[in-house]
Amino acid sequence: YGWVFLAAGTVLVFGAAPLGRMLNLIEAGLPGSAPLPHAAHTFWLALTGSMMAMISYLSFVVARDPRQRPAWNALLLSKAMSTSLFALYALWDRNAAFLVGAAVDGAILAHLARLGRGLPAVGAGELLTPRSLPGSEPFYEVWFAKLNDPATRDALWLRYTLTRGRAGETASLWFIFFDRVNGKVFQGRADSPLETAELGRGGLPVRLKDGWLAADRLCGRVAAASWDLAWEALPAPPFRFVPPSLSLAGLTASDYWTPAPLARCSGVFTLEGRARRFDGALGSVGHLWGRRLATQWRWAHAVLDDGGKPAVFEVLSARLRLGALMSPWLTTANLWRGGRHRRSDSLRAALGNSSRLADGAWTFRVAFPGLVVEGECVQDARLTAELGYEGPCGERRACRNSKT
Repeated sequence: YGWVFLAAGTVLVFGAAPLGRMLNLIEAGLPGSAPLPHAAHTFWLALTGSMMAMISYLSFVVARDPRQRPAWNALLLSKAMSTSLFALYALWDRNAAFLVGAAVDGAILAHLARLGRGLPAVGAGELLTPRSLPGSEPFYEVWFAKLNDPATRDALWLRYTLTRGRAGETASLWFIFFDRVNGKVFQGRADSPLETAELGRGGLPVRLKDGWLAADRLCGRVAAASWDLAWEALPAPPFRFVPPSLSLAGLTASDYWTPAPLARCSGVFTLEGRARRFDGALGSVGHLWGRRLATQWRWAHAVLDDGGKPAVFEVLSARLRLGALMSPWLTTANLWRGGRHRRSDSLRAALGNSSRLADGAWTFRVAFPGLVVEGECVQDARLTAELGYEGPCGERRACRNSKT
């Protein structure tokens, strides 16, 4: 397609006159058509050449690496727009000649969409890749992990954060240890200058002054706490939570994926000199980034026992600020069960799913293809941590966090 678009663009720009005569011959034999005006060296022809050069380049990019989703999306968008406009002009001018263009670009669109369905799945390693923007614009990026000990039901939550904004540039390492046996919560945070952070070197998504996260390891130290955990992603595809239509339209200030919704961790967490061993603890690793924190959110992730096999359910409900207005609650979810991935992450699904908070209980109802999931989350006050989040634009959020 790269060579096809390059050749077609060359003909459109440098052979507009003979191309016009050829098209008029086709139109002469097409019922309901009329001659189309063709002219060289126009403003519109220059834009046509620019567009053809762009989609040729994107095609070559995809040929080198088929996992380049933005390039695929741009190609599909280009052909979808041209097909739609050709059809619109045919109706508008009552000229069937435009249907020739709609048929050609529509066939290309259908074939590209078919090719795109055969792309290799996006892996956890790719979705852990840093997205931090260069320059001085406000931005934040977070990698976090959660795990639950299968024997004691103790839990651990770890957060690696980069923030650039009004309050300065900071790299932060957070932990919360939920001691379910004794009914206690321990938490801590260590901040360092953002310039001390390293991104994407030697297979590491992020290295901070006091710890690092790699594709197979979590390490860190905050005050009297330290951890060294090996982790691996088990068979479950990445989960997406921001509706693609909102993200493409630029209406969301953040994006969130769970690269490893089903992860197994083993290692040691040490608190005040006492080592606590995690052996085969199940949990997840998440990644979010953006320009501004969501205004409100509710989130839950669970690895459930499904007849001796793990099933994973994760749900996110959030409200976004759209200028001076607030969006309704948007609720998306993913379910991995029996080797099948069910998603409820489109804009239509996000608006149709329900999320309510009443009397300290969060209830939700999510529709998946073929089934409906209903659930309730209630926090144990003894095992809940209170956290303060600072966003890059000066926004502050209070968050209650429980992993038990």
